[in-house]
Amino acid sequence: MKKSVLQRYLFCLIALIVSGMIGILDPRLGSKSLNVTLFSLKEMLLILPPIFVLLGLLDVWVPRETLN
Repeated sequence: MKKSVLQRYLFCLIALIVSGMIGILDPRLGSKSLNVTLFSLKEMLLILPPIFVLLGLLDVWVPRETLN
């Protein structure tokens, strides 16, 4: 059964609201939190594409019987 979009992303929505409240109450801490989040996102975007490429090449080059 499919969940609604709100239910699916409820944790992210709550985290975004809490982060926004922290940014309003303590702008210095909010800025630091935003910088850490953007750094983590950048690192993830730099690591994931090569992994997907390597997995695709593995799927093409190595027979499935070898992996079983």
